[in-house]
Amino acid sequence: MKKVPFLAILSLALALPLTTSVSNATSTDQSTVGSNASNPIIIPNNPGTLIPSPSHPGNGDGSITPQKSQDAFTTNLGNNKNATVNFVVAQGYGHLKLKVVNTGSSTITFSLQHISTGKVFITKTVGSGNSLDWYSDLSFPNGIYSGDYVIQFRAGGDLMNGKAYGITGQQISDIR
Repeated sequence: MKKVPFLAILSLALALPLTTSVSNATSTDQSTVGSNASNPIIIPNNPGTLIPSPSHPGNGDGSITPQKSQDAFTTNLGNNKNATVNFVVAQGYGHLKLKVVNTGSSTITFSLQHISTGKVFITKTVGSGNSLDWYSDLSFPNGIYSGDYVIQFRAGGDLMNGKAYGITGQQISDIR
């Protein structure tokens, strides 16, 4: 008879840590989500960090892997005579690709300016029905300054139609 209570106590002692483990693993508190989590997450509002997931496996050891490129901006240029876009080039991400697609009937002119220095890096035009890809490494092989930028789009007083976007990268190959 003494064997039955001993086995019952042993079973309970083994089951208790398993129950605690399961409840910790299913907690929604992000502080409990670690490198061994079965459903890793991307940390919001923190560009450049990634917790490995099935589609982004990282380096396989569960560590955080920095992104090699970042979206700088995306904007719709529809039905405006001019538009201004502000964005930030993070330190270490000094290679920039700009794409401007002009679906309107007027030529779009745009300029890229570093706000704190006032330096205008480029002024380009995109004809009606055309698009332009600009890569910073063609003019600035070591990259552009980090910091705040503004792009001004205009169409000589006419209405613009189109889209524009920019991405930044750590290496030239990140924006190509």
